[in-house]
Amino acid sequence: MDNSRLKSFFLGIIVPCLLLSMGIHHVIVKTFLLVRIRTRSRIYIEGTPAQLLGLMLICVAIALHINYFWGLRAAEDGSEKYEVGAKIFAGIAILCALGALFLALSGG
Repeated sequence: MDNSRLKSFFLGIIVPCLLLSMGIHHVIVKTFLLVRIRTRSRIYIEGTPAQLLGLMLICVAIALHINYFWGLRAAEDGSEKYEVGAKIFAGIAILCALGALFLALSGG
């Protein structure tokens, strides 16, 4: 297995599957826990902001999968058509994160 295929497998399948499962969990359970290891502080988020952060993880997973699984395979053929899809889902992820931050700070 060469370096490109290993990168495609790890960043295109393994990491997105982990992020996708975490995102689905947060959307269903409506809770999100952020833990900072150095200071051992925890931020517990509930409700709609938690669901938005879960949706953000799902969008990041889809963007990683498109970019590193399909994008690397298309790059071997000289095609760049998968770049647009990855950028769209990355943009949605950023909007979800900003929406969750706004709702968490406004108390909604």
